[in-house]
Amino acid sequence: ILNEARWNFLFEAASHYDLPEQPKAYIHIGAPKTGSTSIQDTMAMDMGFLKQDKYFLAMHGQIAKEAGEYIIDNMLVKCDQLGACVWSEEQRQMVVQGSGDKNAGLCPDYLPRTFNAFLSKAIAAKSNIVISNEWLNRPTSESGLVDILDGWDPIVVIYYRRFFDWMISAHYQWHFDISMGTVELLKGKVRLIDFMRMFCGRLFASNVRHSADDSDLSFVDLTDTQEYTYHAWKRYRKVPQFENNVKIVNFHDGHIIKSFYCDVLSAERACELETYRLESKESVVKTRSKKSTTYVDLAIGVYGKQSVAHAGGHNHDHDHDHDEPIPMTMEMLHAMGDRFQERMAAKGFVEDDLPQECLTKSEEALLLNVSLAYEKILLPETYASGGEDATRGHFFSSLASGKFCSVDLEGVMGDPRWAFLFEDA
Repeated sequence: ILNEARWNFLFEAASHYDLPEQPKAYIHIGAPKTGSTSIQDTMAMDMGFLKQDKYFLAMHGQIAKEAGEYIIDNMLVKCDQLGACVWSEEQRQMVVQGSGDKNAGLCPDYLPRTFNAFLSKAIAAKSNIVISNEWLNRPTSESGLVDILDGWDPIVVIYYRRFFDWMISAHYQWHFDISMGTVELLKGKVRLIDFMRMFCGRLFASNVRHSADDSDLSFVDLTDTQEYTYHAWKRYRKVPQFENNVKIVNFHDGHIIKSFYCDVLSAERACELETYRLESKESVVKTRSKKSTTYVDLAIGVYGKQSVAHAGGHNHDHDHDHDEPIPMTMEMLHAMGDRFQERMAAKGFVEDDLPQECLTKSEEALLLNVSLAYEKILLPETYASGGEDATRGHFFSSLASGKFCSVDLEGVMGDPRWAFLFEDA
């Protein structure tokens, strides 16, 4: 029929028929440390404006006002564990093992049902949806989302932060999430430079002078930071439904919420509201001051070195009874760090007086070049129109201020000048 001209009359009307446009599902997956919480809290506050703009919201961190309440007007609440509903079983187990929380990989019984009800309400209201949840940054989320968003036109939104800057912020968060198990496993090496060497180990060991000007930028795959923007972007693009539907937003533009409302969603009323707030300096985005980790790094490092020394010199003679040592806890290590800080202050010293260990020149060069390559891949127009220079300037400013240095454990423990820190330790 298709190949014979005499049947063409059957298809004449088809040329005048347009398929109905699918509603859009904007899936904001972070990356972590790019302002996701501010975006989520602001959208919750602006849910009425976004409803007028024809958006329904499903966001991490939103709680119900009453028990059993899951959909409040145009917002789905208590949906933090949506990731667990779309991950593979292997990924669920990895999350459980990594967090130590057996419930972290569980999809709540109510969530699939309430999520479907949320989608139905959005369709009935002829609205698009926004899902904002950093757990969807985890591997296998991309394939699971395809299943639960059948019939929707998905657009994945990932914020980009310069890699070296992101690593500093990611370390800070990781530092306060680590457990004693991690401390023991890493033998106390939890400083920023340890963190960078752990997750950039293959890059730093490559012994090749990689550059963002290389024709082959495959060295960008030598970092093991799966939550970083590039790696999430690469995973999502492998799924046909997302291949041409991943939008990268520049964290460094300075207006993360306005970018989301105006450039991503084209939400007219919400865009006008956030523009007004910025102009009147009433925008709700706040940056939190960060307490230095130096003294806790020192406490953990000292503990790690002592543990290794004790393990190496362990006496297997059980003829004599010995009191069992009190198990160390993270709270005890933080308290030890506070004592170090107090003793430094009592002697008139400040943190910067401590000897430092920094990344090597080779490591610094590779960190800069992989950061440049990530921007060149993810934001090519930005990179070509001043982004490269801005990234270099930001990097060398961070370098000059010692951002890629940590306390030198050997330098502190091996110098009698600092012996007062360890008295009665």
